[in-house]
Amino acid sequence: MEDKKFARIIGYARVSTSRQANNGYNLDEQCKRIDQYVELFFDKGKYSLEIYRDAGASAKNLDRREMSKIMKMAKNKKFDILVIHNLDRLTRKVVDLGRLLTLFQENDIKLISIQERFDMNTTHGKLIANVLSSVAEWELETIRTRTQRAIIEAAEEGKYPKPRAPFGYRRDPEDNSHLIIREDQAEIVRHAFQIMIDGSMTEFEYALKLKQEKALGRKWCDKLLYKMIRNKIYYGTLELYGKDYPDCAPVIISKSDFAKANAMRSKSRTTVRHNYIYKNVARCSKCGSYLTLTCTTNSRGQVFLYYKCPTCNKSINQNLITEQVEPLFSDKLQEVKYKKDMVKIQQQYHLAKSQIKRLSYAYVKYCLDEETVSELVLAAEMNKGRLETDMQKLKRDVQTVNFMDLSRSERIDFYREYVDNISINFKSKDAKIHWKK
Repeated sequence: MEDKKFARIIGYARVSTSRQANNGYNLDEQCKRIDQYVELFFDKGKYSLEIYRDAGASAKNLDRREMSKIMKMAKNKKFDILVIHNLDRLTRKVVDLGRLLTLFQENDIKLISIQERFDMNTTHGKLIANVLSSVAEWELETIRTRTQRAIIEAAEEGKYPKPRAPFGYRRDPEDNSHLIIREDQAEIVRHAFQIMIDGSMTEFEYALKLKQEKALGRKWCDKLLYKMIRNKIYYGTLELYGKDYPDCAPVIISKSDFAKANAMRSKSRTTVRHNYIYKNVARCSKCGSYLTLTCTTNSRGQVFLYYKCPTCNKSINQNLITEQVEPLFSDKLQEVKYKKDMVKIQQQYHLAKSQIKRLSYAYVKYCLDEETVSELVLAAEMNKGRLETDMQKLKRDVQTVNFMDLSRSERIDFYREYVDNISINFKSKDAKIHWKK
């Protein structure tokens, strides 16, 4: 039996795959063995036991939900003994095992492995633990190397060995190791490369367009398009471990278009950006397309910014839009700021008024000390007067709020919260704001 003092024991069980359930490593079996061990070697009533379970968690590192909890508890000395079924349930890496042993030693925690039948707090136990962990790590690395070799061999045979088909493709139902083109997605891929070649949109602008159109019912972001533009699979080449393997997928775009799109993308990212105020917000009232950005420069170097409909091939100067929408944006901004700040001040003002009433009532009903009540009432009155001044000042200050004074990030936040789009009629040159409901 273990020593007589009360022991705070925790157990830890882990499986990384469902297949381990057939090899004696399933969670229930591990927990049962831990429970039996503690019941056998510790006196009843002299210990507490709580078992933590990590299901579907690999031992290649310590970044697991329940293991993270245990490490945090160890740092705070929340338990005395950790019991595991066998060593590789804990970790497969020597460096991680050393980290755990150091943590447990620093906090006087005893580590017990049932299957290996040793106490890892002893010198002999540490030696065996390091040997077993080295073997487990070697086994994991061997599996990883074999898997990598199998993936490379498949790529060399023109197969697609990755688990998920890339956007634009699907698995061939007649041969799951090969890809076939999915036309509805491939059309978006072709368009994405074309707009990069044309320079008509950035990834962000095209992602926003797809998102607002709810294209294919997917969630769109510029990171997805960024990865798409850089993926060689669209001209049939699979990149694996720093090497290219051709003919692993049907061609959606040519290799030359891939090179052009990536060259234009690199060039556009080094170009100085102009202050397009209505970027990703302005759209054509006729066809609904989001407007692309363009500019001209006169002989004196003065730059003129334009918004162009890629479908109707019509343009409008940014200044014409600003003349129409800026006053309305400023009014909306003043209204929003006034309401938001005024609500806070009014809440404090009503609280001060209520406090004065309560003090007057308490003075009459409970015969409180007149001097004390007078001081409290005076303080509340002064606070009320200050809040009245703040309300008047806010009414004056809000009149000076101007949309054009906002930074780019503040304007973007304003659009996201309040503006659905700005509809541009190229025939009449009218700009109409559509507010979010």
